[in-house]
Amino acid sequence: MDVGGMQVQCSRSFEMYVDPCEGVECPATQVCQLDNHRNPICRCNAICSPDFRPVCGSDGKTYINECSLRVESCKSRRSLRIIFNGECSSGANPCENLQCGPGQECDIDRYGIATCQCPPSCEPVMRPVCGEDGVTYHSECDMRKSGCEVQKAIVVQYRGACGMKVVPYDYQQRQRSDSGHQEEDMPYKVA
Repeated sequence: MDVGGMQVQCSRSFEMYVDPCEGVECPATQVCQLDNHRNPICRCNAICSPDFRPVCGSDGKTYINECSLRVESCKSRRSLRIIFNGECSSGANPCENLQCGPGQECDIDRYGIATCQCPPSCEPVMRPVCGEDGVTYHSECDMRKSGCEVQKAIVVQYRGACGMKVVPYDYQQRQRSDSGHQEEDMPYKVA
């Protein structure tokens, strides 16, 4: 199908997910996440005390206290655990000399063994990005995970599906007034 001079192909196998968190604003210490029914809720509401009781996390990083580790675990959507009490540099930090590939993160298992891992599964939402490799990914998370799996750093070329050109609202306004056409107001349109 030809849309605005561009070839568009539809597929029945492509699953589309709407992002319920789009437009939801959460306080600085929280992020929007989906509950089991895909309803947007703000989580990670842990305001931590400034008490300095350092812990070494399973990512090889020192957190000022256990609460800070829990907040980071929630915000990054990773399962961080305390490996030991104290700063990571004060003991044997298994992540210290580990060289991980593109997109990989150090993960220390419960036995203290460090390995490089790709990020966990991404939320099934649609926030398309075009990677510099010319591939459209469901989200930036999916792009990073795909790059990690093939040991290649992929960066976002632009937000939106590859091959789609997003025109800002003010440009549409000028086009409408020039052409005399009245269109329904939309913040963006695909050109």
